[in-house]
Amino acid sequence: MLLKASKFIRIYEISRPKEGNFLRAVNFPFSTIVDINRFVRLYIEVFSTSLFNREKDLDKKFRRMLEAMSSEYDFRWVEETPKDFSGSFFYTATYSDSQIADLVETLILNGVRARILLALKPQGKWLCSLAIASDREILHLLKTHFSSVRRINERTFRKAANGSLINPKLLKRLTLQKMPGVAGLPVLDLKIPVRFTFEPKNALKVGKIIHFTTGKETVDAFLPVQRINQHVAILATTGAGKTNLCRYLVIELHRKGIPCLIFDWKRDYGYLAALIDAELYDFRENLFTFNPLKPAGDPAMWAKELANIMAEVISGSAYGSGAFSVYVKLIDELYRERGIYDGSRNYPTVFDLLEKLENLSRQKLSERERNWVASALKLFRSLAVGKTREAFSVREGVSIAGLLERTVIIELDALGDPVAKAFFISVLLQKVRNFRLSRPERDELRHVIVIEEAQNVLKQGSEASSIITATYREIRSLCEGIIAITQMPSEFSKDALANTNTFFVMRLVHGEDKKVVRDILGLSSEQLRILEHLERVLHS
Repeated sequence: MLLKASKFIRIYEISRPKEGNFLRAVNFPFSTIVDINRFVRLYIEVFSTSLFNREKDLDKKFRRMLEAMSSEYDFRWVEETPKDFSGSFFYTATYSDSQIADLVETLILNGVRARILLALKPQGKWLCSLAIASDREILHLLKTHFSSVRRINERTFRKAANGSLINPKLLKRLTLQKMPGVAGLPVLDLKIPVRFTFEPKNALKVGKIIHFTTGKETVDAFLPVQRINQHVAILATTGAGKTNLCRYLVIELHRKGIPCLIFDWKRDYGYLAALIDAELYDFRENLFTFNPLKPAGDPAMWAKELANIMAEVISGSAYGSGAFSVYVKLIDELYRERGIYDGSRNYPTVFDLLEKLENLSRQKLSERERNWVASALKLFRSLAVGKTREAFSVREGVSIAGLLERTVIIELDALGDPVAKAFFISVLLQKVRNFRLSRPERDELRHVIVIEEAQNVLKQGSEASSIITATYREIRSLCEGIIAITQMPSEFSKDALANTNTFFVMRLVHGEDKKVVRDILGLSSEQLRILEHLERVLHS
């Protein structure tokens, strides 16, 4: 007689069956064990009777069983061997898949200690034999649920426990199901629907799906290009690979003929200029010339929009605040003096606005008004130093239409102050929105905007009433997609998150950041802990 080696898993949570049938992927005998002692412990046992490399054979079958079961169920398991149980009464019967759960509940309600063994063996079709041990007489209970019930001796039961078929019958169906002690688990859809609903030419391959139980790659993960139209967020701590991922997306979008505008905070994208023939601007040498006061659309409306952006970014105030009133009055004065409302193209610059602010600062102001003016003075004075003065002194600047025709990288490091960077991004974003609004095209993705350090532009607290957040929300239908990248999701606008369709989540450590992701993705506490250990993205 060959010595048998075996390995057990205990299943403690399981979903309802999917459409698959895991028995089709198994070609070796195994057993299921339902151990009943006030509640259920459900086990799967695999065997090896190999003369050579028994442990290797057993491990191979063990992994194969997990993979096969994953085709039909989502489940959680531990490696655990059942405790010894010496019953006093032993039975066999014809197995009924539809009755097993009812029998188990009956035994629990009657306080019966029992063990139900189902040995299975593939022989063209699956054969099975059922053996039951209990601590008291249950013949009458078994006959209520099964047919062909009869007594057996302990020796025969032990043979069944070793995987032998003592009363073989053709197996019609086998369902692993929740019972008292085996919790239900929602079905986790591990497939990517877009794999089958989108042509590869219309989607970006972004990686592989790793099965949560086996750790093995299952199917390719695709991001439909048009889904970027509804915005993408990349959430990860420093060094987790968020910039590498974004660079990969930019390259793939370029191959699909979709240009990007990249706001590069730390010179992370410059090398792409040669790789994908992108235009590279900065505020040191190859200057990005820009005039925030050149109206994007109707001058009167632009005066309000620009003042609103200034109030939000510079002073951290809402639309109806006093800061807005101060700023819009100064912009209105400049437009009237230059005849902008009458069609003149003699546009003022931020340094003309700076002069107005300096004159206002010398007048009698309330403390709050003085603070609003001082905040704006600090920003515009910082832009008056070095090459940035040259970049912002122009009347016209880079054309918005031309900006959207090819991939453009704007390195922001020379702007220095995060407020200056946020102001520049916010104004340019609003100009892009207004340009798109004047065009007839809608809904089809034609261009993508990449915002690094997005929490500095779309801030927590700047919600639905914010002009910047409103632009983020509205631009989705205007042929523009945004890829927002942040290492601090808890500092990112909730309204912006709510208007983002696709999330790439990598390693996160800070508790508040993990809670934000938990709420977005509906993660359990156990899944939340995984965020600390996610591997970094290796695309480059």
